[in-house]
Amino acid sequence: MRGVSHHYFFGPRLFFGGISLLLLLFILGLLVYLVVLVRNDRDRARSRPGPADPPPAPSPGLLTATEVLKMRYARGEIGRDEYETIRRDLG
Repeated sequence: MRGVSHHYFFGPRLFFGGISLLLLLFILGLLVYLVVLVRNDRDRARSRPGPADPPPAPSPGLLTATEVLKMRYARGEIGRDEYETIRRDLG
């Protein structure tokens, strides 16, 4: 290699160049780590129900116990006394 001194490859430029490259890689790695950390924390917060969240509504295809009781009473499967007793038990 003509015109290039061996000090260019082994001198202070290589040392500081290597440190700056390592510093750059460290900073980039730290930024990626922080982005992943914030994103995971945000996803976890979304998946947890908060204390103010209402209980989930029953599925449209499923009936509550009270609705089933009312339908049985309306069809005449149970009498008034049995209806009242079950309704009190259900609360």
